[in-house]
Amino acid sequence: MKILHINTYDKGGGAETVVMQLLNYHTESYLLTKTAQYKDKQIQEFPKNKKDRFFHLIDQILWKLGIRKKFKRIFFLEDEWNDTYYKLKSNSAYKEADIIHLHNLHGGYFDLKALKNIAKEKKIVWTLHDMWCMTGGEAHTFNNENYKKGIAYTPFVHQYPLRNSVIDRRQYFLELKKRVYTDIAPQITFVPVSNWLNTCFHESYVFNQQLKTIVIYNGVDTDIFSQHQEKNWINPKLLIFNSNNPFKGGEIFEQILPFLPENIEITIIGEKLPFILKQSHNYRPYIKDRKELSACYNQHDILIFPSKAEALGLVPMEAMACGVCVFASNVGGIPEIIDSGNTGFLFNNHVDLLHSLQEKMQDVHYIRSIGKKASEKIRTHFSLQKMRERYDQLYRSISDTK
Repeated sequence: MKILHINTYDKGGGAETVVMQLLNYHTESYLLTKTAQYKDKQIQEFPKNKKDRFFHLIDQILWKLGIRKKFKRIFFLEDEWNDTYYKLKSNSAYKEADIIHLHNLHGGYFDLKALKNIAKEKKIVWTLHDMWCMTGGEAHTFNNENYKKGIAYTPFVHQYPLRNSVIDRRQYFLELKKRVYTDIAPQITFVPVSNWLNTCFHESYVFNQQLKTIVIYNGVDTDIFSQHQEKNWINPKLLIFNSNNPFKGGEIFEQILPFLPENIEITIIGEKLPFILKQSHNYRPYIKDRKELSACYNQHDILIFPSKAEALGLVPMEAMACGVCVFASNVGGIPEIIDSGNTGFLFNNHVDLLHSLQEKMQDVHYIRSIGKKASEKIRTHFSLQKMRERYDQLYRSISDTK
């Protein structure tokens, strides 16, 4: 069976990891992407045509005029005028594919209306890694529920992928998504990566009862991410990932780290903290190599994961697989991977988190026992092999239907 995956990038966050895990599993599959970083015969970029080159020229002119925005983003045109279907028609991987497997379509390279033409020729699977498919353009709406009411407007127009378009066409695109999904319902299966995201989709304005959904959890490669050694140092070691991304909730670190015991050792991966730590600490740049990342997890007891929006949470899953006790925000699909008090701890605010850390960190052996339970849960319920098997079953069931 030949699968053509379509995703914005081939390297990056959780969606890209899942895409590459599936691509490497099916040797006859391909990936079409807006921007490719890997040099791999299975990975191709969407070709650039005259229209793309014209918009690129306009962007260069705007840049020289001091306007640091792309033309199509200014006028909310990133999901149009890409000639997506015509580019696909000339692509051999598309012609030969039995199934088109969509992932992230936001990023200014894919025309939503192309789905109607694709559905006339191919069966479609669409893995939902965020909320974009059910909003006017936001990847997440946090606690705003306008997406359920058919109201496209939220306060988050400044965040990726919208980034403050001058013209706001979110209502148009919300209505367009509803119409397109209705038209292609017999040919498409949506795959939310958590029950939480599945519920959001079913409650959304764009959903209708003819649409098929099946939840398939993202999988962790437990051949790479596993507990390699017993942790026998005396004082607990704490790991955080610090990012300027507003989704990631990094501001909480200033509210809790100064109040933690001085005997702990802290590793900060990513951006430097804007305040001084009293504890022993070190900074590391973002770790791209998966084996190196696994080794890093194995050198720590605790991960603080304060994300404000997560469809599931691949980072805490990988850490848990390595025997790390994760303290994570109680949002999105995270409660589906962490049984609070058994395989990790959930928190609702910084006061909740600080109290939990101060109490639990007093007993490093207890923390490590939680980490061991977490590792077992990932191996049992969230392995890469389980994810691949579920997708194989889905592909077969789709190909067997007329």
